[in-house]
Amino acid sequence: PIVRWYGELPPIKWGYVLTTIAYAVLVAVSYTGMPLLVLPIMILLALGAISNPAQNAVAVLCVGPDEQGKLQASLGCLDVIGKTIAALLVFVVWEPTARQGNF
Repeated sequence: PIVRWYGELPPIKWGYVLTTIAYAVLVAVSYTGMPLLVLPIMILLALGAISNPAQNAVAVLCVGPDEQGKLQASLGCLDVIGKTIAALLVFVVWEPTARQGNF
């Protein structure tokens, strides 16, 4: 409904702003030693995720009807590659930190 009311670009911008704020607050909370403060930040991150479908809507409008399959295939490939690299980065960062006792 948000995209229907405001169009595609405002939800994308709001999503980026909310995600940026959530990551900034996450950094600040990480120094407090109170892990339960992360839970409200997850709500901000979830609200920031509104930009993902809106981005796909804009991409769909930018290609012709005969290229929709290629677009969806490329988006799917990028999604898998991104998730694989993200998992590797989490391991590379978290493992040495956890070994030192910082969870």
